[in-house]
Amino acid sequence: MSLKADELTCILLGQKWSVRDPSIRDYGCNLFADKVAAIDILLEHVKDEKLRKLLQDARSILVRRGTALWIMKSDPLTQLAIRLGVTRPSIDMSKVRTQKG
Repeated sequence: MSLKADELTCILLGQKWSVRDPSIRDYGCNLFADKVAAIDILLEHVKDEKLRKLLQDARSILVRRGTALWIMKSDPLTQLAIRLGVTRPSIDMSKVRTQKG
């Protein structure tokens, strides 16, 4: 499968943006991205530790649920790719035992 130059450029720009601002990674593929961003803005200004903890917990829930909902709405091929995870076989050599003798 090959990508067109404009598709590749878009992917690379998104990757560069998320490297520059890692906080946006939780916004990608998330149906609750706007709510997560709103909590991020609040967290920048809230000093009270109990309230910060509550907001952080709510943020974590929204990130997980928003991502799950996005996956549910994605196409079957994307869902299958997510389920499989690995794109090629790999061997962990640290778990391979050698026989002496």
